[in-house]
Amino acid sequence: LLYPLLHRPDFAQIDQFKDEICDALASYSSKIEHYLKEMNECDQACDALREELGRLKTVGTRVRGDARCAFTNKYVLEEREPFYAFPSGYVVLETALKREVMPYLNEKQVARVKFIENELARVRRLRGSGGRSTHEMALDDYEIEELQVELDGLIAAECPLTGSVMVDSIDHGFSDEEDDFF
Repeated sequence: LLYPLLHRPDFAQIDQFKDEICDALASYSSKIEHYLKEMNECDQACDALREELGRLKTVGTRVRGDARCAFTNKYVLEEREPFYAFPSGYVVLETALKREVMPYLNEKQVARVKFIENELARVRRLRGSGGRSTHEMALDDYEIEELQVELDGLIAAECPLTGSVMVDSIDHGFSDEEDDFF
């Protein structure tokens, strides 16, 4: 819209292109109003997400002492590995959850999970090697927590038995391993 303005003489009368300026300003004004409306909608969505995250931070889940992994049937409190308790009531050991969820992640997500696992192992090794200052150990703890949160978001965003993984698995046949039990 400003292209015609660039090719005017230096001392042109404003009356000659006043209409073009007004049209350009009106166009910009409507675009600005549209962007402001979008920004307000995004702000409202962000506020709602922040409120939901704050609410979820206070939600707790109780796990019974005899809780068993939904996939392995092992007692989760007796195993030496992390486990996930879902709002649906299912409890799943981390390795079993990964084994179940990984086939349903896209390539980028699978690569990210593998990267996070490698980074967690590296930082934990570094942290356990000794000779680290208190500050370095605090940074290691922070990095471990951040990586674990991201991993949790990738593999435990929803219950594998009641969420989209279960829905997506409906079209998969039963494995040969299960046929061996009958």
